[in-house]
Amino acid sequence: MKKLQRNILLLVLLALGSSLMTYKVYAQTSTVQPVQGLEVFDSKGKRVGNVLGFHPSRLPVVSCSVGGRLVILAADSDRFTANPNIVGSLETFNLFFESVNCSGTPFVGFDTSTVISLVPITVLYVTGGAGKLYVPDGLAQTITVKSFTSGTDCIEADGPIPDATPVRLILDLATQFQPPFRLGQSAGTP
Repeated sequence: MKKLQRNILLLVLLALGSSLMTYKVYAQTSTVQPVQGLEVFDSKGKRVGNVLGFHPSRLPVVSCSVGGRLVILAADSDRFTANPNIVGSLETFNLFFESVNCSGTPFVGFDTSTVISLVPITVLYVTGGAGKLYVPDGLAQTITVKSFTSGTDCIEADGPIPDATPVRLILDLATQFQPPFRLGQSAGTP
């Protein structure tokens, strides 16, 4: 009887030891590795910029330079986006003009000087696709709007906007980047 109990005990210990060894091997193959150099790339593999973090809506926030100017935007899978919660970037869906045919100096319908930021202010005009980047180009003023853009349409209008800021185009993002965008690790990063 003692021999039987000893054999059962040995089998239990052997089974327990085998399961611990299996766990140890599994634990060693499932180690966590840090990811460095996380970036956003366009559909052709062109690097958009470094990921600084993530917006509360789970979009990666990227930084890049346009003509030496720091630009910070969020990238959705099919377009760039901006938000007052992203430092230094604003988004507009309309540009306003004092002409009837959406020509001349474009304006945004808010005073960009009221946005306090360490990062230079950029305005992203969303037209579908990647978007266009503008920078403030003067002080806010009251204008009489004669037309405005909505997407790719020019719509006639007639009315004042009290705090319109003139802006200047610095880059049509669609000429540089082709959606869809993806996250990836930079080449040469361990």
